[in-house]
Amino acid sequence: MIVNIGIGIVLLGAAFFGYRSYTAQESVPRYNGEILPCEGKPNCISTAGPEEFLAAPWQLKGSFEKVKDFVKSQEPQILTDQENYLHVVFRSRIFQYPDDVVLKKNGDQILFRSSSRVGYSDMGVNKKRMQDYEVKLRGLGLIQ
Repeated sequence: MIVNIGIGIVLLGAAFFGYRSYTAQESVPRYNGEILPCEGKPNCISTAGPEEFLAAPWQLKGSFEKVKDFVKSQEPQILTDQENYLHVVFRSRIFQYPDDVVLKKNGDQILFRSSSRVGYSDMGVNKKRMQDYEVKLRGLGLIQ
């Protein structure tokens, strides 16, 4: 009897989190070509702030097209790919939670935002992703 109740609770929890994941995946944020500030949750990093989630823009050294090619080589879902703008979605391995990554060329700078659509914290995944990209893009000579 106790085992059946335990299994029922586990299944109910899985259904709830699966539903939350599904609904979050369906509600794609609309950036309209802009880089938005983070919304006060530590699952985001943005060149638009606010202060506690602020990242410095990257200084473009190579072609923005090659920067976009690098990001696309990481195999995200591509939502918008325009001359000076890229919006892609990466998914977490286990639960497939979506993270939006947006890049925008602004003169000789690249503005960006990387954020999770689900939950409050992402254990630093989005910040680490953008820091890793910065190191790799510097190594490729595409940013300063």
